[in-house]
This record gives sequence, structure tokens and C-alpha cells, in this order.
Amino acid sequence: MPTYYEPKERENPSEGPHTFAVARFTDLGDELNAWGETKHMMNADFFLDELSPTTGQPLRVSQKFSMAMGEKAKIVALYRACTNTKTGFIPKHFDFDQLIGRNFQGSIVYNTKADGTVWANLGKDFFPANPNLPR
Repeated sequence: MPTYYEPKERENPSEGPHTFAVARFTDLGDELNAWGETKHMMNADFFLDELSPTTGQPLRVSQKFSMAMGEKAKIVALYRACTNTKTGFIPKHFDFDQLIGRNFQGSIVYNTKADGTVWANLGKDFFPANPNLPR
């Protein structure tokens, strides 16, 4: 009897503000970007505060980060939001697994591809989940 592959229907979270929990980091190594430059990349998975209507489990999103450590780098903004710091950079040799389980505020924005596929992505700004709590 043949076995057929049926792609799983992807559930996008609602657009707008959410609370995220860091679930996992994966080092992707060096990748060639669209401009022909090699950049060190990391993928991060997050659980959202929104539950799947079909499974009842928290929805998940992933985000690929360049390991550029400049002032405006998205990975630096994530670090600051998870550690409740407003300034400063990521310490040298920082183990990103220390952020697993940490919460932060952010938003989901939709990007639509040419074929009509809608992807839920993290917005550009991250904030501490509760800025009044010490870390």
C-alpha cells in the first residue's frame, strides 16, 4: 500500500503584539547572503502566547539572525529584551542557550510571497516582557 506525503497546514499566529518565550537556538554557521557576503547566522525558535485552534498547543515562530553585533542588530535587541537591559552589547563568548525560557514582548508582521504564501515574522522591535521585574 503506498504512503503519500501530505504537507501539514501551517498555522500563522495573529498579526500584532505578542509575548514570546525563547525555545531554542541553532547555529547555522556561515551563509552567503543576497549581496554575496558571508555572514554567520543563527536560527531562533519562539513559543507565542497564542494557542493553536486545532491542537491547543502554543504556536511557534522561527527567526534567522545574523550574528552581526552592531548597535542596531536584531540579535542585540533580542538579548537586551530578554535580559532587561537598555544598553550595552552581548558579552564575548556569550552562550545563547542562557536565554532559553526567557520572555519578551514583540510583534508579528505578515509577509506575503509572490505565490501568495503568507509568512508570520517577528517585527523589528523587542521589549522586556515585564520591565519592572529584575533579571
